[in-house]
Amino acid sequence: MPYTTDAALDFWYEFDQAFLFAATPEVNALYGAIYGPSFAIDALVDVVRDQASNLPAIIGDRAPSFRRLAEIQLEIMTRHFPDSKDLQRAFEDFGHGVLFDSKTVPTSGQLRRPVGRIIHMMDGTPDDCVGYHRWHAFIRAAVAAGANANAWLVINRYVVLAWAIYSELSPREDAPSNPPLTAERLESLRKGWLSADEQTLNQVFLNYQGKFPDDYGNRRAGKIDEVRYSLIQRVLANASAGSNPQHTGGRRFWELPVAQFLQIQVYGQRLLAPKGQGRGAASPLVLALRGTLPGFPRMPLHRPPLEPAQILYIEEWIDNLELA
Repeated sequence: MPYTTDAALDFWYEFDQAFLFAATPEVNALYGAIYGPSFAIDALVDVVRDQASNLPAIIGDRAPSFRRLAEIQLEIMTRHFPDSKDLQRAFEDFGHGVLFDSKTVPTSGQLRRPVGRIIHMMDGTPDDCVGYHRWHAFIRAAVAAGANANAWLVINRYVVLAWAIYSELSPREDAPSNPPLTAERLESLRKGWLSADEQTLNQVFLNYQGKFPDDYGNRRAGKIDEVRYSLIQRVLANASAGSNPQHTGGRRFWELPVAQFLQIQVYGQRLLAPKGQGRGAASPLVLALRGTLPGFPRMPLHRPPLEPAQILYIEEWIDNLELA
């Protein structure tokens, strides 16, 4: 059955009822087992941010409750949208703020959604919204507890895509005609976020402090280029350790803001190849890291080489750049 807005309205209505407005005794019991005075819902965001590698130990005996709550969420998603592409559309419309629910309760004739929440969208504004952070933290914790990693990676991408859309548009609550993104812009966000790996998704939420991540500020979440760049900065910094390279004045060029990094020349060469197919593989930076740049030794000099997967990550980031 093709995706429809009506189907999305019913999906998000059931989802909100199940986990917010009319939670079942089982769901309430799971909430009680997972969260508490020492492990509040926002504390989980901090734990995922600061202690991701130690999550299984921190979760401890909460693991079965995390897995079960994740199962219930998946059950509702797959029942409404067995086709993942349709589920993706439902998340996109959730981010757009276009799911205006004017349906009524048959027995009373009253709107089935409370005033202030007639549209199915995340509460708050892009600058104070915490719901997307909480959902990401729950997903990472559920996976650490043994939930289906592949299924939740896909959903985590939908969550961050919805957040990116929402952050650009800042849709108004209860407005029946919030404008969506252009098809071109939506496709650009899809291209970035629907291929994001777990490391990138974690980085998006790294600096959460009760509002939109300060690391991105008014750039919002749409530019995966800068999210990945922060990871690449860390990789190159670790590879160089405490060395003090000169690079003909470029020195520790990976510490530069991304705009300057894209333009800098080292030993008379731009780090990045011109735009075009195979740009990443042809870029002097990638060639130097692989030790295949003519006339140059492998970089970093006198240090262990980067892992092939790390170099490939940099290559793919360059391939997908929309800047410079």
